[in-house]
Amino acid sequence: TVQDISNSDWIRWSDEGNELLVLSMAKLIKVCGSTAKKPESFMKNFSDYGFKLLSDGRCKEPQEDGRYWIRLKHEFFKKDQFDIINMVKRHSPKKRVSAVSSI
Repeated sequence: TVQDISNSDWIRWSDEGNELLVLSMAKLIKVCGSTAKKPESFMKNFSDYGFKLLSDGRCKEPQEDGRYWIRLKHEFFKKDQFDIINMVKRHSPKKRVSAVSSI
């Protein structure tokens, strides 16, 4: 999807190829076939895989094209570097330690 230039009006790589830029989160959710009801839930999935949210589209300064893009970054998710994509892994949730009090 990102590689297809016909989608560049709503998703594309940054000029450096190290950030994913998304203009339409709703379209990305649909294309990915996600069952997420809210964009926030879908964004949490990115976080679970170690992606950093650099901009949520509400920044004060638009990108060079004048639009407010959502910017995501991961050290192992880079343009044309298919050999490292398998390093993107889901982080296991931290286990909660419940305190048991003795009475």
